[in-house]
Amino acid sequence: MADSHKVHHAEDNEVNILLRGEPPILFELKCADHLIEIGGSPWHYLYSPPHQEGVFHVKHLETHTQAKNGILEFESFGLEPHRAIFHPDDSGRIIHIGDGTMKVYRIGCSGNKSPFVEESFTITARRSQPSTLLSFPQVTKSGRRVKKRVQHGYTESDTMHIEDVDYENELDVLCVTSVQHAETLKRPQVFTGFYHNWTGQLLKETVLEQPWESFYEHRVVVDLDTIVQTIKPSLGLFRCVVYRLVRAESVSTDTVNCGLQIGQGRKC
Repeated sequence: MADSHKVHHAEDNEVNILLRGEPPILFELKCADHLIEIGGSPWHYLYSPPHQEGVFHVKHLETHTQAKNGILEFESFGLEPHRAIFHPDDSGRIIHIGDGTMKVYRIGCSGNKSPFVEESFTITARRSQPSTLLSFPQVTKSGRRVKKRVQHGYTESDTMHIEDVDYENELDVLCVTSVQHAETLKRPQVFTGFYHNWTGQLLKETVLEQPWESFYEHRVVVDLDTIVQTIKPSLGLFRCVVYRLVRAESVSTDTVNCGLQIGQGRKC
């Protein structure tokens, strides 16, 4: 049975539209965990093929041809899934997030040649202590084969993990939140770094409050001079911590002193 929909034009004339069947499929793709994004210039799509979680392919939207160097993959050392998205600044670039490293790529096109993917810069989460780590394979409960890095008296939990990436469009900076789980620390340390959007240079970094012994689900959003950290320590319980960025009077006006907390938020 056809569906009928009424559309009102500017002249207030009613037009009936009859749908006598399903509209044609314009784009169809099999991917892992629904990981697919469309963007770039020219238009490309970014997806993770079936049974290849953590691996991302970049292909032309019209021709479905894969861009040169269009397979993005990090060597996995942790259990968290890797992510890849088109940059929210509408530049058409790609942000690829691994365990403790984030890379930004651009899609280029030279004349009549096929598009290519080129790395612009890399951001590596900072560490409080350097170390030399070894690797050995490990299988998770879901059957995923990963590598766990260890050192005598030093485990994978001592490394930094990138948990969240945000883009502040008015300041044109990338805000990268990373977490360090270390046996020598009483609780996880959470860092938010502000990076130049086009060079990846670290401009400023601040430590956010983390009063729990374990690291919980959270989100960090930056809006101009305000950092909003939302934490979910348990089911049905949320905590919001608000920070304000203030300029340090004793240094250059171009330097920002991050870390003045102005609100403890609320629990709900």
